Amino acid sequence: MAMGWYAAYQSDDRQFIFYNFASALVAALHFGMLGSMVGVGLMLISGLRFGISLYSKHASWGTLFAIVTLIQGVYLFEGWYDGFGIASSMMACWILFAFEGRQLRIAAFICILLSLVHSVGIDSWSSILYCTGTMISLAWGLLRSTPKSETVAA
Repeated sequence: MAMGWYAAYQSDDRQFIFYNFASALVAALHFGMLGSMVGVGLMLISGLRFGISLYSKHASWGTLFAIVTLIQGVYLFEGWYDGFGIASSMMACWILFAFEGRQLRIAAFICILLSLVHSVGIDSWSSILYCTGTMISLAWGLLRSTPKSETVAA
């Protein structure tokens, strides 16, 4: 959990991606212990996606990972809540290779919100806490990096 929060707080994209890579691998173990095979699959795909994005930003990777995520999600679909996890992971596939900086973090915030719904659906209190903490960390990082001219009302 702490690793994911630390990742979300990073202002450097490379550090943001690296710590998310490590966090995804740990989360795969967590979902496995909960018996959520969709969660395990999504986190393993996520870890691979983060790992590749450290070395390549080619858009075709995002498309490939989104397709793999959809196929895996449909195959392992267990309930309504899985749709939110699948949507979050598919969106993350695309944003990781398409955005940088603030845009990446804003889009990641939306992905985490969708993951939060999945976590509620599988009744994972630690994942709910993780998603909530990650959203706070992302929001704090975004506020911290907002130029003063954007935060001052006219």
